[in-house]
Amino acid sequence: MKDEDVKHPEMKLSNEKLLWFLSELEQADDYQLEYGSIEVFGEDERGNEGSAEISINEIATYARENINALIAETKRLNAEITYVDQKVKSATECHSMAVQILLNEALHRTHFTLKDKSPAND
Repeated sequence: MKDEDVKHPEMKLSNEKLLWFLSELEQADDYQLEYGSIEVFGEDERGNEGSAEISINEIATYARENINALIAETKRLNAEITYVDQKVKSATECHSMAVQILLNEALHRTHFTLKDKSPAND
C-alpha cells in the first residue's frame, strides 16, 4: 500500500480497503487508539510489503463517505426498481385487458355460432 492512499481524506477508498482498515482498527491496541492513529500493514500490487499510519478520524471519514455513497446507490436502485415494477404492472394490465377483449370477442362469436347451429334453427 502506498502512503498517499491514506494521506488524502478526499480520496475515495474501495469498500474492500475500508473494511480492511476497520478490521485493523478493531484489533488496534489501546495505546494506538489513545494516540489517535493506527499503523496498517499491507502489500502493494507488486508484492512489496509496507505500512502506513492512518488516523482514526480518516478511517471514520472514509467510512461515512462510503456509507453515504451506498445509501445514495440504494435509493437510486430502489427508484429504478419502483419504475420497472410500475412498467411491468402497466404492461400486465394492458395484456390482461387485451386478453379479456379477445376472450369476449371469441365468446361473442361462439355464442352466435352456437345460436346459428342450435337444433331449433335446423
